[in-house]
Amino acid sequence: MERRSRSKSGIVIKDDESVIEEYELEEIIERKTYQTWWFDMFEYLKNCTASIGITVFNACGIYIMWILFHYIASHLYIYFCAPSTVVGFLYSPFIIAAPHCKSLRWVIFNGAASVDNMWLVFGTWLCSKIIIPKLTRA
Repeated sequence: MERRSRSKSGIVIKDDESVIEEYELEEIIERKTYQTWWFDMFEYLKNCTASIGITVFNACGIYIMWILFHYIASHLYIYFCAPSTVVGFLYSPFIIAAPHCKSLRWVIFNGAASVDNMWLVFGTWLCSKIIIPKLTRA
């Protein structure tokens, strides 16, 4: 059995089991609007977070690479170029001059310099965010 109902706003509601009253319809619309607002807010936050994440990765990607290279090269240098045995001690004057040890030392040195510069840039940026707003208010 199909029923039809017309509200004051002219909306016709068909329902096989019951007729939805106008106040119930307004409550349903309000609930849908509230849910839509939360969904839209979630989508906005998700897009902003993804955008910020990509920007941070692009800005810090080179430093993350240097940190990774420095870490790996440090461990490889200890394993290949500075063994912790008596024989390793005796071989070290000859191994130190080997090309792979020179390249690992280069990566360790330049990786450390790059990380030092990263902290310098980060500290300068942080100070600019803290000090400059105080100067512009004065």
